[in-house]
Amino acid sequence: PLNPAGSIIRSNGSGIFPFDPARFRFNVWYYVSRVVGRRNAKGEPNFLHPCLSISNFQPVIFRPKPLVSAGPDRAACGTASLLEAFGNFTTGEWKLVSGPGLALFADARAPLTTVEVDSLGDYTFAFEVTNGYCPGKDELRIRFQEGLHPVIGGYSSVCEGQHTELDGGNFERYKWSTGDTTRMLRVDAPGTYCLTVSDASGCSGSTCLTVVLANAPSASLVAPDSLCTGDRAIILLSEPYTSYRWSDGTSAPFLPIDTGGRYCVT
Repeated sequence: PLNPAGSIIRSNGSGIFPFDPARFRFNVWYYVSRVVGRRNAKGEPNFLHPCLSISNFQPVIFRPKPLVSAGPDRAACGTASLLEAFGNFTTGEWKLVSGPGLALFADARAPLTTVEVDSLGDYTFAFEVTNGYCPGKDELRIRFQEGLHPVIGGYSSVCEGQHTELDGGNFERYKWSTGDTTRMLRVDAPGTYCLTVSDASGCSGSTCLTVVLANAPSASLVAPDSLCTGDRAIILLSEPYTSYRWSDGTSAPFLPIDTGGRYCVT
């Protein structure tokens, strides 16, 4: 054996013996006594000297501290989150250390359980354990944040033979009902288009937009048939529209001219 029965493992003048893995083992009984007498050449008590006094033995046992992990810090969407503690312990209990609100555990004594808070924000939880002899604990920080609420941008109508683009907004990942995974979605047919987005924390959100079929505008220009040298005129449309693109590149709802020619608008 490591230390035969009756052998002297360690000795000192203070009577304090820290745990030494090279000399001691957990859950094994050891015995400490006070020895008073003459010292030998090595400075140790001389057990052969007739003037020797040994006190009663004091039993001592070293117990291991329990090992516990409350899991990595993380973010959670909404006000609920899974708690997963693990380690070498007998019993344990979840406790709220800090946070802006109250917390309710589904089963505070279970390593694997859920917690729900009444306010969003940063919370710290501790899982306190024991192995029947020694206590231990580990802490976990969770940021409870609101779920994502995407809004699809773009026109909700498309003209026959044309297309429009839907904008999913600024997020980490996209999944359209068409299977596309890009921010922008090209749409050339009416229908309902749904989008699920997620961010780097794993939060997600979904929304849908119905695109209807619309009639293309029938533009009619109002302009003079002729223009005298040195005169100016304005070309207008018979009814208002949301956007304009004239053949000279301008985007105003009218086009000033001072010369004859062919003028187009989209």
